[in-house]
Amino acid sequence: MQLHVTRAGKGQPVVFIHGWGMHSAVWAEAADRVSQYACAVLVDLPGFGGSPYQRDYSLQELGDQLLQLAGEEAIWVGWSLGGLLALSIALERPQSVKKCLCVAASPCFVQRENWHHGMREELLAQFSSQLAQDYLLTMKRFFSLQTRGGTDALVLNRKIRRLFVSAGPPDRRALAHGLKLLQQTDLRDRLDRLACPLLLLLGENDRIVDPACLQDLPRHPRVESQVIAGAAHVPFLSHASQFYAILKKFVLTDE
Repeated sequence: MQLHVTRAGKGQPVVFIHGWGMHSAVWAEAADRVSQYACAVLVDLPGFGGSPYQRDYSLQELGDQLLQLAGEEAIWVGWSLGGLLALSIALERPQSVKKCLCVAASPCFVQRENWHHGMREELLAQFSSQLAQDYLLTMKRFFSLQTRGGTDALVLNRKIRRLFVSAGPPDRRALAHGLKLLQQTDLRDRLDRLACPLLLLLGENDRIVDPACLQDLPRHPRVESQVIAGAAHVPFLSHASQFYAILKKFVLTDE
């Protein structure tokens, strides 16, 4: 598995993982800021940005590959699907992760019989079927869902679209597989494996990850949460100053 990685700065590695449909350029500002006090590591997931898509993979397989690139004791920051991946790494390899920050992510993205805080499964299935017909239109609809309900939604939507086209088009197999991972993954019953500090950072008006999910997650002494008022699914873009203050404190504060 070949993964495109860029690094900026020196010191403590801070690994940034992007969400579904996007690429590592979404974290460009984060890399600039974090590189002033740590080493920012930006990764393109398979089929996005500079990473080719070779075959389907499991979260655990991809996590093992990322750990080889990042090394032990890195801090992991993941957005949306990237947050699910970062959390999976922290749970599967609890001694290899120093800290984990999940942005607009939860252990389970899809509504289930005992979990009503995720996306409706039929909505993800609809996205899957539409990908084969018109993937650009599907992505535009998904970007609208990401920004809906948030501050300056139209401005933010245009910014996300510009970021999306700043790299080559994603591999459609990667898009389909990413949706499959979101549909099938449920990490709630593994949270007891957590050995590092975990911060769940959510948007108050997120239409994809309902912040009310925090009430129904199993209690764990290493898990903290914070909700950014007025934010939707991309708080690091819509509320950048607030987000980067939280991120810097998270990175630099000792356990």
